[in-house]
Amino acid sequence: MAFLNRIRNSFPRLQQAVEARRPDLRSGLHDIRQLDKYKPGRMTWTGYQACGVSCQFLQQEFPYLERTSVTISDDEFGYHNDHVYLRYEHLIIDPSWRQFLVNHNCGAEYQRYLFERCHPIFVGSHAELRCLLAELWRENKNGITVNKSRR
Repeated sequence: MAFLNRIRNSFPRLQQAVEARRPDLRSGLHDIRQLDKYKPGRMTWTGYQACGVSCQFLQQEFPYLERTSVTISDDEFGYHNDHVYLRYEHLIIDPSWRQFLVNHNCGAEYQRYLFERCHPIFVGSHAELRCLLAELWRENKNGITVNKSRR
């Protein structure tokens, strides 16, 4: 548990380092709706397009973390993107996981769950990630408003 806390407690330094190293990303690092309520920080961070530099910082702080990348592509549409995260034993450490889950079409409960209940640095197993994604899906589903007068 000390390991988990040390990584999570590094978030303010991570945010500062990413903003200093990549000022060109500064406008996308935080969710615009969350910035209406909070100053840039834990409650607003998405890490959009900052997975590489975020992982680089964490590896400098915690050299035993192993860098892993995945490529997401759709050859039909020519879409190619990559994502970098870290591994330690059976754990996934992802400082920019929220960027994939921001959805402004969802209700306030989903937004609150994603930004107020979930830490900006995901640290957990594959099973814990699946559980978190299932919970977010439920919050998303619960937050969708349907106008029943339109049929």
